[in-house]
Amino acid sequence: MANENALSPKQSEVVSVLREGRATPKHIVDQTSLPSKHAAQHHLRELRLDGRVEKVNVGLYELVEHGGDPR
Repeated sequence: MANENALSPKQSEVVSVLREGRATPKHIVDQTSLPSKHAAQHHLRELRLDGRVEKVNVGLYELVEHGGDPR
């Protein structure tokens, strides 16, 4: 996923929530159309593998700020 257009609609919802700040899977479910915490965790895992999201603590996620970093 090289750019935001490559995100699925559900992943875009997750990213939108994370733009507001760190979030738990439950908060993401409450703020999106995702049906369950499991679904949120699935999308968070995919976004982590893509390098877009970072797990900062148990059950707490945030967007990775790339800036000039080529990660």
